[in-house]
Amino acid sequence: MIKKLVLAAALATIGTGSALADTFNAGLITPGTPVTNTFTHSVAGSFFDTFNFTIAAGTVSTSAVSIDLNIFNQPIFQITGLTGTLWNNSHPMGNFIYGTFPGNNSTFSFGPLAAGNYHIDFAGTATGVSGGAYLAAVSVAAVPEPETYALLLAGLGLMGTVARRRSRNAA
Repeated sequence: MIKKLVLAAALATIGTGSALADTFNAGLITPGTPVTNTFTHSVAGSFFDTFNFTIAAGTVSTSAVSIDLNIFNQPIFQITGLTGTLWNNSHPMGNFIYGTFPGNNSTFSFGPLAAGNYHIDFAGTATGVSGGAYLAAVSVAAVPEPETYALLLAGLGLMGTVARRRSRNAA
């Protein structure tokens, strides 16, 4: 259902004269290093932007927020209906949706995801006199390696052994 809605929005965007589209290629996003991009549309109208990125593996956290500018209650820059949809693969070859989120400056997490290419399609309407702008951010938290879990279990086993010996010695 969501795929059909996104496809319909994309076709509607292609068919309108005021349609706007930008693509940002972030490349590899490493854990602990968020990547941001400001998408700006200088005329009012609907838009459909793409944020392509690659991860080694991990949980993807993302957010988007409209950058509104009002002068004397007149919206100069404004975005309405901002939404993002996380897909597998690079745009336009994604065939699996991980989820859709509103562009309300809240952070949304997806994963853990396997290593590979992903993209987020952003859609909305620039309603300001001079269009609109928004900021999109993506970060990745690493998936712990199996060795980390092995060390944790070994440590817990060692603590259990020490506690058992102490209880025997106290008796």
